[in-house]
Amino acid sequence: KKQMSKKDFRVVLLGNSNAGKSSIAIRLTKRSFTPHGNTTIGAAFLTHSVLINDKHFEFQIWDTAGQEQYHR
Repeated sequence: KKQMSKKDFRVVLLGNSNAGKSSIAIRLTKRSFTPHGNTTIGAAFLTHSVLINDKHFEFQIWDTAGQEQYHR
């Protein structure tokens, strides 16, 4: 049996408040869209997996609140 390779990625969404970071993350991970969602408090963590040509890609998505403390 052929062994499937796995790659892990960490993605951090940064930007101003109300820029749409949460909408993008939810659209990718849950395949839904709400134009007026709730404001993120602190940071939210989501995961998304993709299988392409026997390669497994795992994305760890951090959705920040758009607060200055998350910017560098």
